[in-house]
Amino acid sequence: MDIPDQVWRQKTASFSLSGGKDSTATYLYALEGGFIDKFTASGGEVIRVFADTGWELPETYDYIEQLEARFGKIHRVAAWVPGPGEAKPGGFDHLESLWKTKGYAMDSDRWALAKVFEARLGRYSPMVRIMLQYAKMPSTRRRWCTSDLKRDPIVNFYAGIDSPVSIVGVRSEESKKRAELPVIEWSDNWDCWVWRPIHHLKLADVIAIHSRHGIAPNPLYLQGVGAGRVGCAPCVHETKTSIRWLSIHHHSRMSLLSDLQRSIADMPSSRKLAGAGAATWFFLQKTLDSGEKVSWGVSPEEAIEWSLTARGGRQHILLRDEDEPGCTQWGLCGI
Repeated sequence: MDIPDQVWRQKTASFSLSGGKDSTATYLYALEGGFIDKFTASGGEVIRVFADTGWELPETYDYIEQLEARFGKIHRVAAWVPGPGEAKPGGFDHLESLWKTKGYAMDSDRWALAKVFEARLGRYSPMVRIMLQYAKMPSTRRRWCTSDLKRDPIVNFYAGIDSPVSIVGVRSEESKKRAELPVIEWSDNWDCWVWRPIHHLKLADVIAIHSRHGIAPNPLYLQGVGAGRVGCAPCVHETKTSIRWLSIHHHSRMSLLSDLQRSIADMPSSRKLAGAGAATWFFLQKTLDSGEKVSWGVSPEEAIEWSLTARGGRQHILLRDEDEPGCTQWGLCGI
């Protein structure tokens, strides 16, 4: 295992654990390669961090607890979006205030509505609170979900830590953009060094390292085709296959999103983003004969309907082929 010099110069090695296969594989790779033992033996501290958006599926929260039982303490960090006079929820190691103005809080009516949706989710959800407070939803162009709910809480958590290096599970195989990322770099956004030790690993390597250490993957991966990623549910980058998977295996979450989107649509337009129109989570796109690409927002129900169609969005899939289930890919199938 190659360990960059910049890493050795730091005093805290912080592993981001999301509950996904790559972040878990990153920790196992560092453990297997002897880095964790060597770093602590040299006087450094190893910590584990989970950025909680309040929008993950229950299986992921359960899996984080399983990893904590195996690896040790996992620090929970999140954005703090308070209601009027509300005390901070327990269970978090760091809550970063969304608003720097002292005493600022959600509108009372929107906070009350947020509490209703949180009761359905079974947890505090900064994602839901921001959406309701500002009558907006994240998108591929406006990814405030990443900056407000992950980056800012972690960066401010790091502010109280001695010389951290952020260690993340990013692999070049995942996308062209990720393939262009360096293994190690200084990040002004994160205000620390960012190290990607499994950048060169393939999916087969990730599966194999889980197997060698006797750690099962997040059970979401075993729910069939479409369960290729773990994180926000849904994410702004969902595909046709993953939307179909969510509608089949996690219909209650899609139903909650539908109710949430309708609630935002009914809010006074004065609180919505200027010129943005009604907030929608999903967008469909098509290319005109001229070559111009146009997109429009749709309801979750319309997105699900589209996910059940074949290529081109015209013909419905009468018999959905789930291909190989996740348990086969992970070598866990009993057949």
